[in-house]
Amino acid sequence: MQKDIFEDIRQRLHCAYISDIKNCGQRVLFELDQMDLTKYSPKDIKELKLYIKK
Repeated sequence: MQKDIFEDIRQRLHCAYISDIKNCGQRVLFELDQMDLTKYSPKDIKELKLYIKK
């Protein structure tokens, strides 16, 4: 079973809601560099990156 990248990023950034990660674009990218991304699908990673750029 694959993990939920949105939820994992939310927890790593100590945000109350997933929608809060939109305001933390640079921090999200930094955390992604630190994480083992093999646990997530390439589609999920792409969706997260698109989400923080909106």
